Amino acid sequence: MERIGFGPRLVASLIDMILSFIVGSILAFNNVFSFIDLSNSTYFNSQYFKDIETSLDMIGSDISLGNVQVWVLGYVVGTILYSLIEGVTGASPGKRVQKIIIANEDGSEGDVTLFMSRWAIKNITNLMSLLIIVTGAISLQWISSLFAWVIFLGFFLVLQSHRQAIHDNIVKTAVFNS
Repeated sequence: MERIGFGPRLVASLIDMILSFIVGSILAFNNVFSFIDLSNSTYFNSQYFKDIETSLDMIGSDISLGNVQVWVLGYVVGTILYSLIEGVTGASPGKRVQKIIIANEDGSEGDVTLFMSRWAIKNITNLMSLLIIVTGAISLQWISSLFAWVIFLGFFLVLQSHRQAIHDNIVKTAVFNS
């Protein structure tokens, strides 16, 4: 089986970003998480969100900081839930449109444990964002940023002859035509 390079994977990622944004928007703007009280969250009481609240007040918006908090949580959770499709099935909707799948390095079929391991590494920054939001552990943001850079730069390893991103190298997977 032939390993898939950067182009088709990029197109699949763009498709997934659009679909993930739609899922996140549905969760966010339908206030799915409005039952969660985030007013005591250290993360949402940070200067960044106070600046957002000030800006909303300045323009006379009737959008409350609580709404913004629920929307952010909706986007983060929506993104994570959407991305789990790839973690469970071995191919995101974007990959399925591109007719590509995740498998073991040798091309043999993978299992859920393999897919979830790859998913966790690939999505470590999203998972850390959720952890920061839920726990308010803002001190973890620098670690999350470091992971984000490593994963982002690791995507470019796909340009090498072995065509594996850093998360593929770690879990011994590759992306192939289906």
